[in-house]
Amino acid sequence: MNEIRNLIIGLEIGESVSRIAVYDRKMRDAVSISTSAGMELFDYPTAMTVMPGDGAAKIGREAAYYADRGGVPIRNLYALFHAEENVPAGGRMLSSAGLFRAFLEESLGYLGIRGILENVEAIAVTTETLSEAFTANAKAAFGALFPKSTRCFIIDNEESFYYYCMYSNTEAWRKDTVLVTLRGMFAQFIRLNAKQNVTPVTVSTRRRTQVLAEGEKDRSLARAARDILAGGETGVVYLTGDPYTAEDYPETTEVLCDGGRRVFAGSNLFVRGACFASLDRTEKEKLKGVLFLGQNVVRCNVGMFLMSGERRIYYPLVTAGRCWYEEKAGLEIRRLPADRLELRVTSMDGDRRETQTLPLDGMPQRPEGAGRVRIDVVCRDAEFAEIRVTDLGFGELFPSSGKTWTAEVDLIGSREGMPMEEEKDGPVPTLCTTPRARVPFRIESIGVDVWSIEEVSYVLTEYPALASEDLLGGELAEWFRSELGQEKLWQTLRADLAEGGNGLSYVMPILKTASYLTPQEIREYKETFRRFRELPVLERTKKRGDALAGYGKYTAALNAYRSAEVIAEGREKTDTRFMSSLYYNMGAVYMQLLLFEEALACFKKSYIRFHTRPALRNYLMAAAMAKPRSKYEEIVRTIHVDAELLAEIDDAVSAAVSYEPEIPKDSPENVVRALMEDYRASSGIPVFTV
Repeated sequence: MNEIRNLIIGLEIGESVSRIAVYDRKMRDAVSISTSAGMELFDYPTAMTVMPGDGAAKIGREAAYYADRGGVPIRNLYALFHAEENVPAGGRMLSSAGLFRAFLEESLGYLGIRGILENVEAIAVTTETLSEAFTANAKAAFGALFPKSTRCFIIDNEESFYYYCMYSNTEAWRKDTVLVTLRGMFAQFIRLNAKQNVTPVTVSTRRRTQVLAEGEKDRSLARAARDILAGGETGVVYLTGDPYTAEDYPETTEVLCDGGRRVFAGSNLFVRGACFASLDRTEKEKLKGVLFLGQNVVRCNVGMFLMSGERRIYYPLVTAGRCWYEEKAGLEIRRLPADRLELRVTSMDGDRRETQTLPLDGMPQRPEGAGRVRIDVVCRDAEFAEIRVTDLGFGELFPSSGKTWTAEVDLIGSREGMPMEEEKDGPVPTLCTTPRARVPFRIESIGVDVWSIEEVSYVLTEYPALASEDLLGGELAEWFRSELGQEKLWQTLRADLAEGGNGLSYVMPILKTASYLTPQEIREYKETFRRFRELPVLERTKKRGDALAGYGKYTAALNAYRSAEVIAEGREKTDTRFMSSLYYNMGAVYMQLLLFEEALACFKKSYIRFHTRPALRNYLMAAAMAKPRSKYEEIVRTIHVDAELLAEIDDAVSAAVSYEPEIPKDSPENVVRALMEDYRASSGIPVFTV
């Protein structure tokens, strides 16, 4: 092996020994690397000793040598690779991932290439059985050692066997291949079968473990081999594990070689297979169209329907035909049609088609589109996928509840699934295609930080009156670019600002990028925005106050209402209905600020200008809160109302001012408490409730 760049590497980590191999492009073969110059010592102990002081790691045969010279041996190293633990060594704590990293780096040192980490094109690590912890430690080691351009893979020995056969056994496509692994009194058989007459082309395995009889090891092994080989035409048999000789197993050897089968014994099959896996997935792609169905392969698809832009799409969460440790998904959605998620589960063979529902009990009720959840999917093995849903809230507009929901999806059989119906047109969640920002954008007019383009869209669509200069300007455009990575949107908004757009031309690119509204809602919003911009300045100013009050910004709302009042006073004639509405809203805001005298004055002005039942009711309610009982009764006597309305007002006032425990809902304590919550919102900490 003389290449030093674009290295294709395979590493086998076993419980007792490990091996490393590299692909030789001249020989077109995976070559095992000797760990001792001038000798064929391909195996090295899966062992490590950490030196005190500098913490240098010594592996393989050196581990025992340095353990006798003051080093700290790491006990049960292989078990630690399959765990998430911290172990003391040389006065420091080392994590399982850190030990994995050190072992991997020192193993690469056997290649004798300076600066090897930057020259590895691809590496595959294989082990007998994969665990969630092993894959996590391996991925952490990969991320710490190699540049992002390096392709890194994790496979088990069964999949290594598959790659080895597909690249080294020319008969593997025509006849079955059998692997026999001896471990003490156990024999494991794996039968590999390739089918080219199906679509896609598949290679499947059948696994069996046999306990060998004490004193009759050869006979019981031969019997098990005979049963396995009877399952179809076998061209090649590989023997690995404990040493095997024809003298020790004469009967078994006769069974294996019957019919001219070729039989090979050796220990480097898995490491070379890992090397071929790196090669195939990186350069050759010889097996790209082949579906390998090993024990780690997921047999079911799990997904859901989402809206992406204006398109309805199927979003895969778990993909059948992939190994479970490769299956990990994370996405964020909004516009949940109900407090549940519906997952569609289909098996590879089509026999299983069902819908599984994940209830989201306790999900806070929010306005439609004003919420965001994250979905994380992890396969713990080939049988189950864990679905975790987290309520992200909607920034400061609707804070997160902190709730999470988890469920397991059975990838083998059916677990409380309902038969899948044909997909129908209906509300489905919307995929969030833009990330949330690390640094929020401050909407000064309402004193709220927003973290996503969806939150900006909510403000723009719910309250067009707030789409003014303090929001629709260059700072927002720059935030889209710097925090959300929306370069194209930034360019569009900058161009609109330079051309002096009409406001709507600035808003629409934001809503479309966020996919916030449906096509029908887009048309309705355009009309709403157009009508608002055509309103006289007096009405626009009042609506701005209404919007600010809706966000709990009562002081800012009063400023807007007072501006509208000044504009109205400068006119010769103003619509009485409009002015009644203006004073009515001003009175409601004063009530929220516990300023009952001011509220009373506004409700009185509202009632004088337009005699409505709500204005009268609130006028009397404010009087009851602001005036002594005698004064309140005097006001009531001066207003001529019919008996029915008077009774209704008396009931409402009695409920509001009563201290009787039988009506706690409307007691003054609760009324004031509710008003104080809104008051705190106006003081800088928004409290948004539905």
